[in-house]
Amino acid sequence: MSPEELCEEYLRVSALRPRTEISYRNVVNAFVNDTRAKDIDEVKLDLVISWRDDVLKRATETTWHTYQRTLRAMWNYAIEQEYVTENPFQKVRAPMKGGKVKKTLSSPTILEAIQYLEKCDGTDKFKPAWFWLIVFKTLLHTGMRTQQLVTLRWRDIDFDRGTILMSYVGSKSHREWLIPIPRRIKKELRYLAEMSKKYSHKTLKQLHNEQVFRIQLFNDAYAGSEMTPTQVFGFFRRLSKAMKVKISPHRLRHTFATRLAALPGVDLQILQYLLGHTDVRVTLEYVRPDENAIKSALDSIDM
Repeated sequence: MSPEELCEEYLRVSALRPRTEISYRNVVNAFVNDTRAKDIDEVKLDLVISWRDDVLKRATETTWHTYQRTLRAMWNYAIEQEYVTENPFQKVRAPMKGGKVKKTLSSPTILEAIQYLEKCDGTDKFKPAWFWLIVFKTLLHTGMRTQQLVTLRWRDIDFDRGTILMSYVGSKSHREWLIPIPRRIKKELRYLAEMSKKYSHKTLKQLHNEQVFRIQLFNDAYAGSEMTPTQVFGFFRRLSKAMKVKISPHRLRHTFATRLAALPGVDLQILQYLLGHTDVRVTLEYVRPDENAIKSALDSIDM
């Protein structure tokens, strides 16, 4: 059995989401292209160690962890089916992930980006700029991921109750949860609803199952019937180039989480809930003690 055949069998029994299946196939293709392994019986510990060392010469530790996690799951399945007797991806040791500080955006940078988009409205550079400004603010004030943004449907937003359903469809953790509509984007979301009704010639009830952030409704230059993550990333690349600073959905999420963690009265459970983390250790990466509090603690030591 080849690694590709094992992958396809594993995917058939696992019922994973389409984008997760794509990720699995990409990892297996990378493994086969690098190692030339034609049969899973050829995959031994020495081969995996050699491949790990090659991967780490050209990619990050995070990339290797993704590769290892994916192939480990497949080989565990192969053991269950008695195709192999050992899992070399379980045995090989991975380097520890570096505890890097999350990259965030400063308040001046955020303000400049908002003002820039406000001035762009009415031009073709970010047509329509008001739409992309709402995208920017929504990511900033909710901390949602790009996939959650593009899978959001009008049925997920309840203006009467003031909530947004973070659907399992776009969730990295395959779960869903409710968050309040942040007051800073209530007006913007209502405006987007009105514009969506105007351009689609439909009522909000008729838009029930349609995408909230659908750029094609306002600019037919965009391909497809719905906005994709690639189109969102394209906007942020253009904005970054114009602003001469890296701005991305992930940095907006990091900014949201880091600022929220620093607020008094926001405990770890609230932060974990809003970010949709299943592992509190991931949430803890955003929690940093205040520098003045650290200084005060050190100064109070009486030796």
